[in-house]
Amino acid sequence: MSGKCLTIDLDEWDSMKEAVLQDASVGQGTFTSVTEWIDGALARSTARTFVIDTDEPTMVGGSDKGVDPLELILAAIGSCITIGWATRAAQRGLEFRKLSIIAEGAFDLRGFLGVEASVRPGFTSINVSIEVAADIAEDVLSEIHEASIKGSPVFDTVMRGTPITAGFTKM
Repeated sequence: MSGKCLTIDLDEWDSMKEAVLQDASVGQGTFTSVTEWIDGALARSTARTFVIDTDEPTMVGGSDKGVDPLELILAAIGSCITIGWATRAAQRGLEFRKLSIIAEGAFDLRGFLGVEASVRPGFTSINVSIEVAADIAEDVLSEIHEASIKGSPVFDTVMRGTPITAGFTKM
C-alpha cells in the first residue's frame, strides 16, 4: 500500500493515553487563539505559532483575502475527522490510498445581514461525506468511521453546542 496512516506517532498517543489513565489532570488544558483586526473584514488569528487570515467574500463587503470564518469551522470538522481516521487506521496497521473529508455548510445570509430576525446567522446545517480508497473491508471502515466521529473533539464541540461566553475590555 502507498498510504501514510502509519506515520502517526502511536508511541506518543499511547504514552499520553497511559498518562491520562494514571492522572486525568494530565489531559486537561486549554487552547488559545488571538485574533487581531487588520482592515475591513480582514483579521489575523494566531494559535501557538500558526497564523490564519480570515476575511469575508466581496459579496458581503470583504476583500476575499482570507478564508471565511465559517469555512474554518468546516475545515476544523474535516481536519479532526481526518486525524481520527488516520489514527484509528494506524492503530490497526492499516493504510489508505486516499482519504477525503468533504464538509459542506448551508447558510442563509438573511440572518448575517440582519434582514430576517428568525433566521440564524450561522450554518443551518452541515453535511460531512467521507471518501476513502483502501484495501480494507467495509465493516472495518465502518468501525473506523464510528470511532472517529465519536472521538472527534471538534465534531463533539459543534454537535453539542459548547457554552461560549464573550465580553470586552475598552483599552
